Amino acid sequence: MRAVNLDGVNFRGYVGSMPTVSTHDKPYHHGALREGALVEGLKHLAEAGVAKFSLREVARRLSVTPTALYHHFPDKEDLLFAMAHEGLLQFEQTIVTAAASEGDALTAMGGAYIRFFLERPYYMDLLFRPSSKFDDRVRDIWANTFQQVENVLHGRGVDPSEAPYFGIWLWSGVHGLAGMLRDGILGNPEACGPDAPRVFKLYPDELLQNIIPLVGRMIGNARNSTQN
Repeated sequence: MRAVNLDGVNFRGYVGSMPTVSTHDKPYHHGALREGALVEGLKHLAEAGVAKFSLREVARRLSVTPTALYHHFPDKEDLLFAMAHEGLLQFEQTIVTAAASEGDALTAMGGAYIRFFLERPYYMDLLFRPSSKFDDRVRDIWANTFQQVENVLHGRGVDPSEAPYFGIWLWSGVHGLAGMLRDGILGNPEACGPDAPRVFKLYPDELLQNIIPLVGRMIGNARNSTQN
């Protein structure tokens, strides 16, 4: 089957693939320990997940004692927050860039969102978890990202009073789809049985090509109903 390309975003090959995280060949010097902990922390997170993440394991990978890491990160939540903050900055830039791209902004943003988490599945659980470490920096990033969605909806003529609710609906829908694709529930036709619904046999890019136009029409119908 030919791979489908959606606004320059080709999703074929992402589902089920291992994330790529930078590596270093030599032990880290203490002066670069914080940077090294972020790199090795992401590698460990990709393999073990948030629930089994261990500061001691990161120290072992860095060939340093846990005490050395404690000078930079008093506990594992501090390191997880530092990694989450870096990930959120990447995520924010991805959405901002997609919103400003040529063509349909909703399609571009939805595609960029899903591609971000399929390329970096370890971020999905990390970025969407309650944490006492999350501060105004994190809240500002989420607010700015959501503002990009609202701006696109305003440009499509959605009533300003309704745009935030459409935005939440769109965000939760795209996020849910990204999670189902990440877990292989959707977008994984090779794992489907012969009697599976056809929609389960579609690749990620094909699913998105069919879903995005429906969303656009629903927004258009809602806009028309408020104008009549």
